[in-house]
Amino acid sequence: MNTLEVLSELYAVRREVEQKAYWRFERGIGYAYPDELQKLDEQIAQIKKRTPGVPSVDFTITSPPYDDASGESKNKTVIHVDGKKGIYIDEKRRYPISGKRLECVEKLLESDSLTTEDLEQFWSTSSQISNEIKEINTQVRKKLEIRYDLIIHSKSARSYSLNQEELDIRAS
Repeated sequence: MNTLEVLSELYAVRREVEQKAYWRFERGIGYAYPDELQKLDEQIAQIKKRTPGVPSVDFTITSPPYDDASGESKNKTVIHVDGKKGIYIDEKRRYPISGKRLECVEKLLESDSLTTEDLEQFWSTSSQISNEIKEINTQVRKKLEIRYDLIIHSKSARSYSLNQEELDIRAS
């Protein structure tokens, strides 16, 4: 098998695992992003890193069911942000965020987006900002058992915003 065939096979397996994981997650009997899916993503990333010019697949391009012509998704996960409870979906799925990270998320709730310069009030360098945002996203995906990042980075606008496209994020 050549590299493209191996990748094609891994993508097919990944799609099946993702569908099964989502089915289990919807019924409350499993994780949205299980270890098996994470390992497949790591394998795919390693192969792609070693093989330049390999086409990539964006797994976020799925077609969720919509309520109406506005494009609002019926199945957006509701995420609550609370100064005392942290970031949570329910009592079981909760990230007890605090300090500068919580302040950053609360500030993002108040505005459409924040530039790197705006976020320097929390962390002094763009490298620190990037690392802290990545850690917030990692913890949210892991502890809330979701597959989307809470905070997204717009490289063209050089800003960060909450992922309201995939998630329904509310202040509590």
